[in-house]
Amino acid sequence: MRLKSFTAPTMAEAMHLARQELGDEAVVVATTEDETDGTFRVSAAVEQAEPPVPPHSNGRTAPQSAALQHIAQALVYHGVPENLATKLLAAANAVEEEDPILRLAAGLDQMFQFLPLPDRAPAPPIMLIGPPGAGKTIGIAKLATRAVMKKQTVNVITTDIKRAGGVEQIEAFTQILGLNLHIAQDPGALKDLIEMQEAPSLTYIDSAGSNPYDPQELENLRAFIEASGAEPVLVLSAGGDPREMEEVGDAFGSIGASRLIFTRLDMTRRFGGALSAADRAHLKLANISVAPKVTEGFHPINPVSLARFMMPEYVAPSRQGTA
Repeated sequence: MRLKSFTAPTMAEAMHLARQELGDEAVVVATTEDETDGTFRVSAAVEQAEPPVPPHSNGRTAPQSAALQHIAQALVYHGVPENLATKLLAAANAVEEEDPILRLAAGLDQMFQFLPLPDRAPAPPIMLIGPPGAGKTIGIAKLATRAVMKKQTVNVITTDIKRAGGVEQIEAFTQILGLNLHIAQDPGALKDLIEMQEAPSLTYIDSAGSNPYDPQELENLRAFIEASGAEPVLVLSAGGDPREMEEVGDAFGSIGASRLIFTRLDMTRRFGGALSAADRAHLKLANISVAPKVTEGFHPINPVSLARFMMPEYVAPSRQGTA
């Protein structure tokens, strides 16, 4: 596949240059505006000619350009950055499959790792971290509810003592589940609580929302992570500006975040930001939340289900929203 970028004073002119050189079969991979000089850039790809496949041979046939066009349009719609979109499209191009969902899934599988959170003990403690309002406390409630329903021993700890109503919010959920909520006011107290937990059990730790651009808040969070020995899992709303989300992913990745949970998929239409955060910080994609209800729980995510979310127009109505 041949990829080339074209820059012009207007988007229409950039598109015209791309079509003029690469032809009408060119697949638009990304469109961007340079904020420094106001120019527009179009990155387009065209399949290189392949030698004909002899009759009755087992050689590859040329990829289906229609499927690639649909994938490229989806990547542009979701605001996937150009470099990542190019890699995803190249991986999809290497797959012998007419279904655009499966071709996009192949690209996602090549670019990302998928590793859902464990739901049975024994397992290391899990600490949900992230910016304020990302859905960490509701996430802890969902994980604890799942553990109780699976008849697992579960411990819930909160370090969110500064936010008004933070303790009361998580305590309302633990009381319904018949669990005792443990409160750690500092890293030392958290370490003691972890050492006191029953084994084997599942331990979930709720953290205070942290500003990714405040070094002191990140260092405070790092202290809790190191004291607990927990795996820090980043929780982010699926929507958001890709460049902003890359910086957020970088910030939390720098203090040990290993996996990523997407929330608010019920209120999100574009996933380019979430994918950018995962790609930039090399985060494994773990689970998603498609509804705010605690009983809905988290759903594991895999390449095919993520591709379905990104291209719902190619999913049968009875299968939309499944993970």
